[in-house]
Amino acid sequence: MTWQFVIDLDELEIGEVKEVSLDSKISVVALRTDDFVRVIPPLCPHMEEPLRHGFCEGNTVTCSKHFWEWNANDGSVLESADKPLHMYESKVENGKVFAFIEEEFSYEYD
Repeated sequence: MTWQFVIDLDELEIGEVKEVSLDSKISVVALRTDDFVRVIPPLCPHMEEPLRHGFCEGNTVTCSKHFWEWNANDGSVLESADKPLHMYESKVENGKVFAFIEEEFSYEYD
């Protein structure tokens, strides 16, 4: 696949975490901080909790189920998480958010 349109930037508030269906097969979550927009898989890498229920404060993304936290810039683990958060390469052009998705990413669950 190539760069795919995800969402209009003005439909995503700062601090918002929103699930978006790209087609009938792939869903992603878009999140926006003061400084950037990121696109991630829809489920937490811990126990498949939908990340659309999570939240983003400053540069921290938090899952709503067990409060795992990641750096919203690069998906790296913060105190409570054991696995990093996958991030699709993303960009904003002309007020539109795009993600580069070669294939849908899924985590391996224990």
